[in-house]
Amino acid sequence: MMPMFALDVLWISSANLQEPLGGILMASVYDVAEFILARTGPLSAMKLQKLAYYSQAWHAVWSDAQLFPERIEAWANGPVVPALYEKHRGQFILNQGQFKDDPGELTNDEADSVARVLKAYGSKTSQWLSDLTHMESPWVEARAGVPDGERSNIEIPLGAMAEYYGALATAVRVYGRDPRPRRMDLQIAATAARNGLTLLTRNAADFAGLEQALEIIELG
Repeated sequence: MMPMFALDVLWISSANLQEPLGGILMASVYDVAEFILARTGPLSAMKLQKLAYYSQAWHAVWSDAQLFPERIEAWANGPVVPALYEKHRGQFILNQGQFKDDPGELTNDEADSVARVLKAYGSKTSQWLSDLTHMESPWVEARAGVPDGERSNIEIPLGAMAEYYGALATAVRVYGRDPRPRRMDLQIAATAARNGLTLLTRNAADFAGLEQALEIIELG
């Protein structure tokens, strides 16, 4: 089954995303990679790349901040962090400790964002995640005009990620709800909204505030 996700509504300029405060070092993509591997165990290189991408994207939405400074590019098989790729080039399975000796120096807020991403995406296969990114506008728009399968090093801007993945969070705020406790609900709803699908659920109340973004049917 082909995957799906996210809605195209909100504008968030990358200028609005917070930079680290003076004296506080931003986490690196290697910190994020080690944090992920410490919690998942060995992963394929493709899956780690996609989890790093979604961690960056959703953290920008949830915390209005950049998770790591390394560039993300729109490669043929989906978003890739070249700096991370250079560390695992030629390897299929990656293990904890390959990028750093510690499990990743993340703040509590950063760790919470990555943990939530793992809960939402961690059970998916690398191919499922790759297919998913191919259906979402940050990767699609970055590769506009690039033939399928052709190499590209075009950057996926952080602002484009925040705009795209932040749309459902904005819909919740419009209805006076706090999107942070509903992170998982937003990701599920984004799947249906992006693809014009009806959301079937036994807990329609979990998606209150999203009725204008997608059709929600509560199952008996």
